[in-house]
Amino acid sequence: FCSSSAVKLLFAMGRVITVVIDTLSSGAMLAVRLKEQGYDVVRVWSRDFPPTLKGFVPEGAKCLADMETLDHKGNVEATAKALSAIGQVRSVMAGCETGVELQDQLADYLNLRRNDPALTEARTNKRPMAEAVRRAGVRAVRQRYCAKGADVKDFIREEYDGSFPTTGVVVKPCNSAGSDSVFMCPDIEGAIAGVNAIIGEENALGLKNAGCLVQELLVGTEYVVDTVNRDGVHKVVAIWSYDKRPCNGAAFVYFGMRILDMTDPAARRVPREAFGGTNGRWQHQGTLCVRYSLRFSLRWSMKFRDRGLPGHGA
Repeated sequence: FCSSSAVKLLFAMGRVITVVIDTLSSGAMLAVRLKEQGYDVVRVWSRDFPPTLKGFVPEGAKCLADMETLDHKGNVEATAKALSAIGQVRSVMAGCETGVELQDQLADYLNLRRNDPALTEARTNKRPMAEAVRRAGVRAVRQRYCAKGADVKDFIREEYDGSFPTTGVVVKPCNSAGSDSVFMCPDIEGAIAGVNAIIGEENALGLKNAGCLVQELLVGTEYVVDTVNRDGVHKVVAIWSYDKRPCNGAAFVYFGMRILDMTDPAARRVPREAFGGTNGRWQHQGTLCVRYSLRFSLRWSMKFRDRGLPGHGA
């Protein structure tokens, strides 16, 4: 971000706008904080979200209704020209996961600081995300994409020689958030039922699940690493330990989150190679999920959330 004096100088040169795409959940607070810092914020909806999702904002973000807003109709060039007609676009940011693809496309079209659009899917879809981390030389979770329930049997045969693991497996959507439709399955019948329950349904991000993932169940402590990334330089700003357990019929319920002191041995075990796997060169905040167990799994997920600010967790 620029200093407040630099922002004022830019304003004096003409209208300069900062674009925030999909101001949902705590991403709404990003737009609010930018506005409070003196930035001229224009919101963009990447798709036609239902009113329930558009209204999923904290109480402190009600001023969003007063911000200039555009609806993206699927044409990147048209949206870029509409924004440029409002003012000089200095930055494009995603308010939440749903805005990552359009952020990459608009920033690329407008020649702004950006990530490689060719790897957008590796920053939004759990399957290529894990594979990108694996290609970076970091141990990643065993997984298979399933288009139908019967595909689970292929995963068990290929990864476990046909014997269902005693720890069970996890079935989840490829694109979603908030532990939406995540099933912990102790047997193959449960895994097949989980796949069939996900495919064809609309997930928490308003997307239809064409398929889903079956992954090994990693038993151990989950850590979440908050980073800020600029031009391929990754700075860790916080590491959290998550306490998630089964409760009230749900497999993964948040009981608490604990921030780690950077001298904690766990904080020293995060392999730097994982950050480069998805080529996340420019993010105002990214999140790396790490689980320490008998196997070491790293998942990079572009969760644009400002920790410590009022907002809905997801």
